Amino acid sequence: MASSAVPGVPWIATWDSERSSTVLLEATPGMGLRWFNEGPGDRDKRGGLWARKTQRIGQGKAEYAGIHPRRQPAAMEYLLCQVCGNTSSVTPEGALWLEPITPGDPLLPYSTHPPACLPCAIESRDRCKRILRTGAHVARVANPRPWGVLGTRYEIDASGRLVPGEPAQVGYDDPAVSWVLASQMVMYLDGMTEVDLDEEYARYLATDPEVRPAATRSTPRRRRPSQSACPADTTPAAQCPVRPGPDRPVRRTPVCSHTPTCPRADAPDADAAHPISTCFEQGWTVLCNGVMTFDDTGEIHPDLTITPPRRDGFTNAREKTAA
Repeated sequence: MASSAVPGVPWIATWDSERSSTVLLEATPGMGLRWFNEGPGDRDKRGGLWARKTQRIGQGKAEYAGIHPRRQPAAMEYLLCQVCGNTSSVTPEGALWLEPITPGDPLLPYSTHPPACLPCAIESRDRCKRILRTGAHVARVANPRPWGVLGTRYEIDASGRLVPGEPAQVGYDDPAVSWVLASQMVMYLDGMTEVDLDEEYARYLATDPEVRPAATRSTPRRRRPSQSACPADTTPAAQCPVRPGPDRPVRRTPVCSHTPTCPRADAPDADAAHPISTCFEQGWTVLCNGVMTFDDTGEIHPDLTITPPRRDGFTNAREKTAA
């Protein structure tokens, strides 16, 4: 996943040019919140409804204390570095987590901080004002998994109006999550092992420079305990029999977990696959087979081939089926 982070500003931080609105937020009594024009990118696969905020990285002034409600959960879901937005550091021991907690306090298993890559972890430790003030725990997490959301809990008052309440941290298995407009994902850090950041970075620097970027670009995604650290379909490029090169870009088609299985990226109905990420402001949607579709019906496939916009009166296979 390409990053558009600005050097010196965390990728998940907000900018003062990014706008949010709840004008289209509605509620159904007994069911919960919804967007009036809700799309596939507004609700995660566990049922959490996410706040809307435009994405204008680098425009205006950085708000270091702000957390973007779409970039933060993306960093959690795909184990991206919260600072640079590229893949985080993952070893057989797990993903790297840097928790700004006062040393001596217990390292709690719940976190709203996404993982980090080693260079950014070193930079954060040496430059982040909060970490310089309080210190930080550094740990490898073998099985990080989404637990719930942090957001604003809403309720319907006596007059029938939808009113915001206090911030709430709610698990996905709690029925109350349907009344929370999520702004941050809460991760359960299962299988934590505290490590020494300097030792981790020294091993990183000892890695072959030609292998290091490739291994970083293809970091394994979050896995279940029963899976190995590097499943066969997501083996780091450093361990692949075919090494990446100018004629072999490091880009793999995601493996669909839906039943029935979604169409492959090279299938005629590839754009009927399940959407996993949408940006309404920019007009694109990423499908679970790795295809990126655009509002003008153009597409970019995992092998970087481009399908020009169609002019047949339909935007995609899903609309053809509905028609």
